[in-house]
Amino acid sequence: MNRDIERGGSGELRELGIPFVGSLIYASQKEIATVLADQAVSALIEEVSLTPKPGLVDFKRSNAHKDMDWALLVASARALHDTFYQIALSGYSASLDQSLREKIAKIGRGGEMKMLQATGGVNTHKGAIWVLGLIIAVLAHQMSKAMVRGESVLISLTTLLRNCGQLASFTDRHYQARTLTKGQESRRKYGIRGALEEAQEGFPTLRKVIALPTTAKEGDLYWIERLLQLMSVVEDTCIISRSDLSTLHRVQQTASDILILGITTEVGQQAYQQLCQYCTEAYLSPGGSADLLAAIIFLEKVGVINGTVTF
Repeated sequence: MNRDIERGGSGELRELGIPFVGSLIYASQKEIATVLADQAVSALIEEVSLTPKPGLVDFKRSNAHKDMDWALLVASARALHDTFYQIALSGYSASLDQSLREKIAKIGRGGEMKMLQATGGVNTHKGAIWVLGLIIAVLAHQMSKAMVRGESVLISLTTLLRNCGQLASFTDRHYQARTLTKGQESRRKYGIRGALEEAQEGFPTLRKVIALPTTAKEGDLYWIERLLQLMSVVEDTCIISRSDLSTLHRVQQTASDILILGITTEVGQQAYQQLCQYCTEAYLSPGGSADLLAAIIFLEKVGVINGTVTF
C-alpha cells in the first residue's frame, strides 16, 4: 500500500514522485539517505492527512488541538527532512553503539529546534522524531552492511526492530533533561511503558500490530483500522497527560470494540465517528498511536513490512 501521495492545499491528491527503496541497489550513500528522509516526511504527511481521526489533527479539522492544524503539521514534517537525512547518513556504515546513539540524539534535538521554528513553538513531531529517527538510523546501517558486500538487501522486520531496541538502550550522556517527559511522568505515576521503554524493548507494539490482519485492504479505512489497532494496545502517555489511566483504558476498550464491529461495516463506522467526537470533546489526543502509525506507514513505504524486503 505505497500511497506516495500528498494532499494539496485545495484538497486534491498529487503524486510526490518519491522513488521506491527497491531501486537503490546501486545508489550512493547520499541517495539512500535522501530517499529515507523523503519517505519519512511523506509518512508524516500521510498520517496527518488521514481523515477523520479521534482527537488528532486531520486534513479537515484540528479536533482536540487548538494550537495546530493540518498546514502547520505539514510545515513541521517538511522542516524535518534534513534531520532525517542527517540521521540516515550517520547510521550508514556506523556501528550500533553508544556513539551512534548520542550522535542521532544530537541531530534529533536539532530537529526539534527546526520543528519549533517552523511551528512557532508548537510541539508537533517530537515523538515522531524519536521513533522514525531510530528506525532510519538502523535501516541505513543494515542497508550499508549488505551493500558493502555487494549483496541484495534482505531486511527482516524483526531484526530491524530488535536492533532499534539495541540502539535505544544505550544512554545519551550528553542529554540533561530539565523536566520529566510525559512518558517518564506516566511511568512514575502509573508504571506504564513510555516511548523510551517501547523503543528499548524493540517496539513490541509495532510488531504486534503489524502482525494483525485487517478487514480493510486499502485506502483510508486501512489506515484507520491500523490506527484503531494501535489505540487498542498503546499505553498512550499523550492521552494520560490530558486525563488519567481509567480514561486511557476506556479509549483502548472503545477502539477494541470498533475493531470487533468491523471498520468496514456501517455500525463500525458509526462507532468510530462517536469515538472521534468523544476524543475531541474530551480534549484527548492519542499522539503516541499517531507516531507509531507514521512508523508503520514509513515501513510500508520502504518495503520493510510483512516479513522482509529484497532489492
